[in-house]
Amino acid sequence: MNNLIRFFFVSALFIGIGNLRAQTKLIAKISDADTKKSIQNVHIVSIGKKIIATTNENGIAEINLTTNEENILKISHISYKDTLISLAPKDNLAELNIELQILNIKMPEVIVSASRKLQLKDYVAGSNDIITQKDIEIQPITNIDNILQSISNVYVNRSWGIFSKNASVTMRGMDGKDRVLILLDGVPMNKSAGGSINWHLINPQQIERIEIIKGPVSALYGNNAMNGIINLISKEPNKKLEFYINSFIASYNTIGGNFSVGGKQKLAQNNFSWNLNGFYRQGDGYFYTPENLRNIYDSKLYLQEYNSSAKIGYEFSNKQKIEISHSYQHDKRGAGRKIYMPDGSFDSYTTNLSSINYTGIHQNTKSSINLFWQNELYQKQSESINSSGNYKLSENPQISNDFGILSSFSTQISEKLNISYGFDYKQASLHSEEIYKTSSDYIKRNGNLIFGGVYLQNEWFLNTKWLFTSGLRLDYSTFYNSKLIVNNPTKETGFLTNIDQDFPQNDWYALSPKFSLKFLQSNKFNTYLSAAKGFRPPTIDDLCSSRKITKGFKIANPNLLPEYQYTFEYGFQLKPIKNVKISAALYFTKGFDFQYFVGTGDSIDTGGSTIKPVLRRENISKVNVAGFEFDVTYSIGDFMEIKANYTQNSAKIIEFNLINKYETSLNNNYLIETPSNQAFLGINSRNKWLNMSLIYNYIGEQWADEENTQLINSYNTIDLSFSRKIGKYFQISIDIQNITNEKFIDKKGYESPGRFCVVNFAYQL
Repeated sequence: MNNLIRFFFVSALFIGIGNLRAQTKLIAKISDADTKKSIQNVHIVSIGKKIIATTNENGIAEINLTTNEENILKISHISYKDTLISLAPKDNLAELNIELQILNIKMPEVIVSASRKLQLKDYVAGSNDIITQKDIEIQPITNIDNILQSISNVYVNRSWGIFSKNASVTMRGMDGKDRVLILLDGVPMNKSAGGSINWHLINPQQIERIEIIKGPVSALYGNNAMNGIINLISKEPNKKLEFYINSFIASYNTIGGNFSVGGKQKLAQNNFSWNLNGFYRQGDGYFYTPENLRNIYDSKLYLQEYNSSAKIGYEFSNKQKIEISHSYQHDKRGAGRKIYMPDGSFDSYTTNLSSINYTGIHQNTKSSINLFWQNELYQKQSESINSSGNYKLSENPQISNDFGILSSFSTQISEKLNISYGFDYKQASLHSEEIYKTSSDYIKRNGNLIFGGVYLQNEWFLNTKWLFTSGLRLDYSTFYNSKLIVNNPTKETGFLTNIDQDFPQNDWYALSPKFSLKFLQSNKFNTYLSAAKGFRPPTIDDLCSSRKITKGFKIANPNLLPEYQYTFEYGFQLKPIKNVKISAALYFTKGFDFQYFVGTGDSIDTGGSTIKPVLRRENISKVNVAGFEFDVTYSIGDFMEIKANYTQNSAKIIEFNLINKYETSLNNNYLIETPSNQAFLGINSRNKWLNMSLIYNYIGEQWADEENTQLINSYNTIDLSFSRKIGKYFQISIDIQNITNEKFIDKKGYESPGRFCVVNFAYQL
C-alpha cells in the first residue's frame, strides 16, 4: 500500500514538472507593414481562449505558450486586418516580429471650415477640397502654399520660388491676396494692415490637412472671405512619444532642416498632449534680373529664416478641451540690389502668433471660442542710385497687430434642423516709419481698425434627399485714431511741406446673406445650387498711408469703403464607377465698389528722371467673372492616385467710373494676374519600395497691368519627387521642381529661378 501511494505521488510530481516545462514565454513585437511604426492596443488571442496579451505603447506584448502542442494565435486591431499565426512546438521561438496590413475601411469625409463645425463633406452645398497629410508628404513642396497648386481654380503666385518674400494665393479669377481668408487652426492669418499672409510662418511638417472652400463665405466668416477660405489644420500627437528630424540640401547653396517632437499621455486621468516644432533654412539665391538687363548693382536674392512653435492641449473630459499655441518666425530676404550696404536692400519679418482655443459639448450644443494675437515687425532697407547718380538709403520699420476673439456655437434643434451662430471681434493697428539716411525726410503713420460681426446659419433637411441652408451675417467696422506725420520733406519722398494730419473716423456696415439647396440623390451623385454675397474691407495702409509706390505717388483715402460681390453657382459630384470621382462647378460673380488706383491729375517730382502721377485708391469699378472648374480623381487602392483638373475664367471690368478727366477708362479690360486657363495633373504612387509623385501644372496667359498692355505668357512646370524608407526609422527623398528649367518672367520683369532640386534625409520615431 505504501508503495502504491509512493508511486502516485512520484507520478503526480513528474506530471506537474512536465506541465511547468510545457509553458514558455514569447516576446511579440507588432508593427505597421508600411510605416514600420509600433502599434499599441493590439489584441493577441489564442484560438478557442480569451485574450492572452495586449501590446503596450511600444507595440510589445509578452505571452505564454505551451510547448507540447501547436499554438494558433489571432492578432487583431480595429484598424488592421486580422492575422493568424501558427506556432509548432519545434519552432522554439523567443521573439516574434509581426507586421500588420492596414484595413482599408472607407470612412465618410468630414469638413470643419464650411460651417464652422464638423460636417459631412457630402452635405456641403458648394465646391470644396481636402488636402490630406499623405498628399503633403508625397508631393514636392518647399512651402505649404505650393501644394495649393493642386486645387482647381486656386492660383499661387510665387514667381521667385523660395526666395519670394511671400506668396499670393487667389481664387476664381479674382486678383488680390486679401480676397481669400487664410486660417491656421481657425485663426485668421490675413493682416489688416495690408491684407498679406506670412506663408513662411507655417511649417509644412506640422500640417495634418488643408480644407479649401470656394466662393463667398462672408456669411460665416465676414471680412476677407469674399472669394473663399483656406483652413490649415495642425497635426495632433497620437502616441506617448513622437519624434521627427530632417536635414536637406538644395539648389543655390540652400541648406536647412526641421524637427518635431510631441506626445499624448494621461494627466490626472485625462489626456494631455504637447508638441514642439522648429525649422531653419538659408540660401545664397540667384539673380532675378535677366542677364541682358543687369548692372553692377544687381545682386543675388538670398534668404535666412527660422521658426519655432509650441502647442499644448488638455482634455478636461471627453466633452471639453483647451489648446494653447504660440509660433515665432524670423526671416530676412535679399531684394536683389546691393550698392554700399553689406546686406544690400532687403525685407525682414519677425512674426509672433498666439492663440487659446476652447471646444466643448453641452447637451445639444457644441461650442468653440478662440482668442488670438498676431504681431509682425517688418523692416525694409532700400538703397538705390538714380539716373542722376544720386545715392538713396532708407529704412522702413513697421509694426502691425491683429488680435481678437472668435466664437461659434452649433445647436441640434431636432433631427432635421441644426443652427450655427456666434460673434467675432477683432482689433487691428499699424505703426509705420520711413527714415531716410541720405536726406532729412521722416514719415510716420498710425492707423487703427475695429471689426465686429454676428451671424446665424441653419441647416434644414427637408427630407432624406434635400438639404436647405441659409445664413446671414452683419459686420461693423470703424477706422479711428489715425494720422500721418511728415517732417523736413525733400524731393526724396515727394512731400512739399511738413504734415501733421488727423484722419476722420470712417464707419461702415456689411450684410452678407447666403442660400443653398443640395440634392443628395445617392452616394454616387449629388448636386447643388447656391447664392451668396461676400465683401473685402479696405486695408489700413490704403486708409492712412501716403507714399511713393511703383506706379506713382499714392495718397491716403480715409473714406475708402469695402468692395462687394454676389456669386451664383451650380455644381455636382459624381462617382460613375468604383474608385472614380468627378466634380464640376459653374459660377457667375458680379462685383461692385471694387477698389482701384485713379489719378488725381497732379504729379510730383521725387528726384528721379520723370515726375510721378498722384494716385488714390477709390471704389469706382464693377466687375463680372464667369467660369467653371472640373476635377476628376482615380484611385487604385492605396497604391496609386491620379488627379486632374481644369479651370477657365473670364474676369472683366464692366464699368469704370471716371472721377476726373485725367484718368484712363478701364471699361472691358481684364483683371490683372488672373490666368484665363489653368490645368493640373498629378500622379502619386506608394508602395513598400518607393513612393513617387509626378506633378504637371499649366498656367495660362494673364495681364500684368490694368491697362492690359503687358501680357504675361503662359508657362508649364513639371515636378517630380521620390522617397524611400531605409529600415524602420530613416527616409531619403529627392524633389525636383520645374524639371524642364522653364524660366518665366513675372509682372515686374523679373525671372523665376528655374529648376530647383532638394535632397532630404529624415529620421522618424
